[in-house]
Amino acid sequence: MRYKYIAAWVLVGVISLQEDSQPIELGNSKSARFLLTRDPDAFLDRVDEGSAIRQLILKGLFGQQGAGEFQTALATTSEVIKAERNQKIGEQAVLVFEAYNGPQNLDSVLRHR
Repeated sequence: MRYKYIAAWVLVGVISLQEDSQPIELGNSKSARFLLTRDPDAFLDRVDEGSAIRQLILKGLFGQQGAGEFQTALATTSEVIKAERNQKIGEQAVLVFEAYNGPQNLDSVLRHR
């Protein structure tokens, strides 16, 4: 079983990055990495997509979703999620954490529980 865990935190008042700065990798291993960035959108695409799917399901369940193509609705909802996040973040730096695992590492993860 493969998984990818992603989390992000806004570092309010901790550090300032220039608008055009590239993501800074703070740490990296075979199973995880930490990044510092001003634009977390590329790292949070899957999270945004999952949130958009949940929103579309809820709208569909309660009859609020209008007729339309699913992919179009998914893309539109994902863009709204990104815009709302970027409005909240403003110019603050974001710490992104990614952890991942492949089938070869699953046994060792399960044994350590």
